[in-house]
Amino acid sequence: DDDADMTGQTKRQREEALKLKREKREMAKAERRKQARLKKAERRKAKLRRAFEPVQLVENFCTDQDDEIRMRDAPERFFSWTTPFHGPSDDKKEITEEEEEEAVWITGKIPEIASEFFSPPLSDVEDSEAATEKKQRALLNSIVHALRFMHRDKLEPDFIKRYRADIVTS
Repeated sequence: DDDADMTGQTKRQREEALKLKREKREMAKAERRKQARLKKAERRKAKLRRAFEPVQLVENFCTDQDDEIRMRDAPERFFSWTTPFHGPSDDKKEITEEEEEEAVWITGKIPEIASEFFSPPLSDVEDSEAATEKKQRALLNSIVHALRFMHRDKLEPDFIKRYRADIVTS
């Protein structure tokens, strides 16, 4: 009985060893295929570089950067968002001087926002100067929050308009 149990155990061990060898061969084969594909791609790129001018390669989207873009599963418009965010990293309500300066610059560049910013308030309040200041502050806060959403959270303007309308009011 002990011999049968021993041979059964060794048979199981042999099967396991054969299975591991097969897996190792398959992995090695897959690695060789991968290396061959990479080598073939490098030869193709070298051939393209010799055959065409660099300007033509750029125009026809045949650069290494274009290959990276094709391999990444993200819209290309996100690729240029490498500008570091200089605002607060958390959800602080305080606006920095630099953020306010950017918001004022944006206000001057977009006519619809500029007309809203400089128009008098609609209500007939005795202290219209205070109401104007309050409206302008709310508009600047809205712009700063939109910038924070775009830079820090990488949200797009349409998404902000639809789903963050309670924070970004203009």
